[in-house]
Amino acid sequence: MKPLKDPRGGTFPGNKIPASRFNQASLNFLNTFVPLPNSPGGLYSFANQQAIDDDQVVAKLDRNFGSRNQLSGRFLWETNDTSQVVSATTIPGFLALIQYQNWNVAVNDTHTFSPRLVNVFTFGFDHITREQLPIIPEQKTWGDLGAGIVRAAPGPIGYDTQVSGYFNAQSRYLLNQNRKTVQYSDGLSYTTGPHALKFGGDIRQSMVDQNQTFQSDPQIIFRSTFTGDAASDFLLGRPTTITEQSPNAGRPRTLELDAYLQDDWKVNRRLTLNLGLRWDPFLPFRDLDNQLAQVRLGQHSTVYPTAPSGYLFPGDPGVSSTTLSTQWQNWAPRFGFAYDIFGNGRASLRGGYGTFFSDVRQQSMNQLSTNQPFAVRQVINSPSGGLTTPYSDTATLFPYLPPAKGQNSSVTFFLPLTVTQWDPNFRNSIVQQWNLSVQKQIGSEWVMTAAYVGSKGNHLFIQNEINPAIYGASGRTTDTRRALYPTYSSVTDYLSVGNSTYHALQVTANKRMSHGFTLLANYTWSKSLDTLSDDTQTPTNPFNIARDKGPSDYDIPHRFVSSLIWMLPSLASRSSLLRTVAGGWEVNGIVTLASGTPFTLLSGVDNSQSAVNKDRADQIGNWQISGDRSKNAIINQYFNTASFTTNALAAFGNTGRNVLRGPGTTNVDFGAIKSFHIHESWKAQLRAESFNLFNTTKFSNPNSTVSSATFGRITGAGNPRVIQIALKLIF
Repeated sequence: MKPLKDPRGGTFPGNKIPASRFNQASLNFLNTFVPLPNSPGGLYSFANQQAIDDDQVVAKLDRNFGSRNQLSGRFLWETNDTSQVVSATTIPGFLALIQYQNWNVAVNDTHTFSPRLVNVFTFGFDHITREQLPIIPEQKTWGDLGAGIVRAAPGPIGYDTQVSGYFNAQSRYLLNQNRKTVQYSDGLSYTTGPHALKFGGDIRQSMVDQNQTFQSDPQIIFRSTFTGDAASDFLLGRPTTITEQSPNAGRPRTLELDAYLQDDWKVNRRLTLNLGLRWDPFLPFRDLDNQLAQVRLGQHSTVYPTAPSGYLFPGDPGVSSTTLSTQWQNWAPRFGFAYDIFGNGRASLRGGYGTFFSDVRQQSMNQLSTNQPFAVRQVINSPSGGLTTPYSDTATLFPYLPPAKGQNSSVTFFLPLTVTQWDPNFRNSIVQQWNLSVQKQIGSEWVMTAAYVGSKGNHLFIQNEINPAIYGASGRTTDTRRALYPTYSSVTDYLSVGNSTYHALQVTANKRMSHGFTLLANYTWSKSLDTLSDDTQTPTNPFNIARDKGPSDYDIPHRFVSSLIWMLPSLASRSSLLRTVAGGWEVNGIVTLASGTPFTLLSGVDNSQSAVNKDRADQIGNWQISGDRSKNAIINQYFNTASFTTNALAAFGNTGRNVLRGPGTTNVDFGAIKSFHIHESWKAQLRAESFNLFNTTKFSNPNSTVSSATFGRITGAGNPRVIQIALKLIF
């Protein structure tokens, strides 16, 4: 066991912290929210508390206006109330009540000018409201527990407290969001000789109005910074970071356009070509109130004259309303072919290639409205006063009111600024996909397919800290060691430099329905690599993004899935009782076998002193454990934990991203359906289904943080067996 460091100097004798040093707010948090262990190994186990209540009303109308015009319309009204458990939460009672209401209208008009010329026009409107309310076990803030925290805003209490490797208490925060989407699309199909031509386009306008109090109660993270152990830091009341934000509002808008043409050309009896081209420009988001900001060193704002140097806004010279450039030249070619190898319809060779441009999620705009002066975000790194006096190094900025319209020339900016921005060179992602397959019919019932599938992504959306703290730089606090201090603290850059590749062999066997039996089986052998796996992730080393290239978070090298449907005999010649009880059942099943997903070994200590807090572990030995082991032994130590240690000072760790892989998946789902004739047109249908039929434990990935007391231990699992029985009356 490593010596437990004392922040005042030296180490704690016997690795025991005197009770007199415990922080009272931390003790109150434990007594209020954290239950005592109820499982071996000092763990607490509890059932998923998530609940869903969903109601839908659907109406559909079809009308023919003569023989050449058909009009159809669909209306959907839905309400969904979900008591959601945030995925990282490990303490019971912390939930988020998320209430959705959705209105959706779709109108489709099909006009047949002639048998060879058909036009389809579609109009769609979608209106979604989301209201989010935090739920916590006790209505107590950190201030009520004895900490010196000042809430950024009144209202419902939310929590995001993380003790790395031990427990997380997360409830989300108050949010009101109103989203509307209007869509117009038109497609014209024309057939002439061997060519089936299609032309069309699409216009979509998306509008969001939202108010949020994200982190109005602070996010507090303990990461082994002071003692080498996160729980000990917690007991001493010494957090690594405290992050608070004032309430903010945003009104992002975007317009999406695209147009396409396609030719399905039947060259001859054996060969068909699919040729296409799509125009898919990227029009960045804008905010109706211009609540965007960007760091461009050496320039001075004219929109907000009192802003510090290098801090610009829409309307400043060279800064557009979106702060980004529109990408008009997004041309996406498509090509495909199908070839009958022997000319008898029993074997085919197929292939295709396409370029695709991705959209940017509207949620990416959420943090951009938190920049000053529209709101204020305060990040306190390693506060010297801990939880007791967290603002001892800097005054609190709360409560905060944004300036009213017309006050641009007299706005006060609080330094150092914490900024989230679009990188000036950001563009939307480009993905190329290709495939080649051979398909062969065997006998009259079986079809075998072997395929190679590949893809390559460029300009993928990731985040990076472009003003990290620098190891060895002068300064008492983290912020003072940043290159752009004292003007700027953390600067999160939204940029498009991520890359990905995917290659797979896919083999499929399909037995068509005959004699009441059908089977579909698929095996995939694949490899997926990327820089980072989603647009919320940041690299470990902000100075070397390429070092994060590794297996994707969702990389599953081997996956086998098989499904079947078997119509059992009706037993028509047997007795009425036997026919009723045992005859005419339909059984179905799905079998899934898959490799585990990869995970990264984290240090848990910011020895790089970059304040990114993503340092990886150092590997010092062989992580594999030889020999057969019991399930309990695997749970308690999934890999050789002695082969990893915290990273060296001034370094980011010598292990790669996603170098180890977690437990695989084995699952069987089963269902049985039986219909009973009651009277004339009346019948009943009994359906029994079991998910995870054999109640196989689906272990989660182990704790991968070296500084955690549960390092290498599996502490979570997926859903157990679920059985549902339904009876339906049909008349």
